[in-house]
Parts: sequence; C-alpha cells; structure tokens
Amino acid sequence: MGEWISVKDRLPDDCSEVLVICKWDNSPLIAFNDGMDWIEKCDNLEIIGDSDYNTIIHEVGAENIGYEITHWMPLPELPK
Repeated sequence: MGEWISVKDRLPDDCSEVLVICKWDNSPLIAFNDGMDWIEKCDNLEIIGDSDYNTIIHEVGAENIGYEITHWMPLPELPK
C-alpha cells in the first residue's frame, strides 16, 4: 500500500475515491474531493431507496466543520 499524502501537499485527481484520515478521531473513510468539498459516497443506502446519496464531510478551507480531512492515499487494488 502507498504512503499517506497530506492535503496540504496535494489533492487527488479526477474525483477518484481514496482512503482519507480525519483529524479529530483518526478514523479512515472512503471519500472523494470535487475541488471544493470532501464527499463520502454512501452506497449502503440502497435499503432506503437512494443508492446515489453523497454526504459532504469536510468543506475545503473551512476549519472544524464535520470531519477535517488531513491525509489521503489511493485505494488498494481489490483482491482477486
């Protein structure tokens, strides 16, 4: 697996989903960055009929709102 990349150094390209770390509790999440916000894709909401629902988890440039994302890394390849 790769190294953690600070969001101060660079952000992921192309809105690709990556593994992120949150400042306040060091909890990992899978999210993507759209250039403005970090967004967690919530695929597990099919049970309520909205499988395309996304949740903004951190507004870029806004301190202390939701989960403050500090680092990210590409997702590993899926097992074969």
